[in-house]
Amino acid sequence: MVDMNLAKARARAKISPVAERKIALGPAGNLNEVDIMNKARAERAALFGAMIGKLAGFIKNKYDALRAELHERRMRRIALEELSSYSDRELADIGIARGEIRAAVYGKINLDRAANDDAANENDARAKGKCA
Repeated sequence: MVDMNLAKARARAKISPVAERKIALGPAGNLNEVDIMNKARAERAALFGAMIGKLAGFIKNKYDALRAELHERRMRRIALEELSSYSDRELADIGIARGEIRAAVYGKINLDRAANDDAANENDARAKGKCA
């Protein structure tokens, strides 16, 4: 069965058994054991180098992602501390309630709603004739 698969592979690649032997042995056709070992070492070193390069790239990507995540956490912690130090009036000025600080920092609420609420209040006041 193995010979049939090899024969099929040779037929697909259009490589004769003689050409296959020359490819394996090299252009001179007479490699000795030392040459074969040197070629094997060189190929193994190239493959190992490629593997190490991929591993280093993977580790760098994970490190960069972790570093970005830690930076984002630190910035959110700073924002939470800053907003928590504001008075209720200052928080109302920027359009959030004290209970919404965490949601605002984590982007779970729309902070543009305060501007929309102000515009809606002005429109209501104009409609009632209270605003000039």
